[in-house]
Amino acid sequence: MTNTSNLYRKVRALVAKTVTNGCEPAEAISAANLASKLIAEHQLDAAKIDWPAAPEGYRWEGTPGVGGELVAEAPVPEKPKRTRTPKAEPKPKRPTRKERVAEMLRSQDGTTIEAIMSEFGVLAHSARAMVSVYGREIGGVTYDRENKVYRARA
Repeated sequence: MTNTSNLYRKVRALVAKTVTNGCEPAEAISAANLASKLIAEHQLDAAKIDWPAAPEGYRWEGTPGVGGELVAEAPVPEKPKRTRTPKAEPKPKRPTRKERVAEMLRSQDGTTIEAIMSEFGVLAHSARAMVSVYGREIGGVTYDRENKVYRARA
């Protein structure tokens, strides 16, 4: 259980949060209201606290520390709602490696391992693996040993 000296210490710390000490008005008001609530809740002596003046545009309603709280003198204007911009059209998708290799294999001239290596920046064993895997998915590949050209089966 918290003793009263700790409660007074907490209340004084809350009351010290003022606009002149660098706090935003909303933070100072919230702290002062919480301090007032703590004093009323724990039946502390409100006269032992040096209550700050209300920030500009606010006033004490009731007695500080006896259920009183800081309230705005004038209603706070609401922020205008922001207008949403319409969603941009999605960018066209680039062809995937699989689609690009399939396109190269289906071309009239077919493709070579060197062409795949230069297109994708991979080593020869990776290019052969791409032909093997993606070629299987498009229905098979034929290899012309004389010209070293891979083509999709028609």
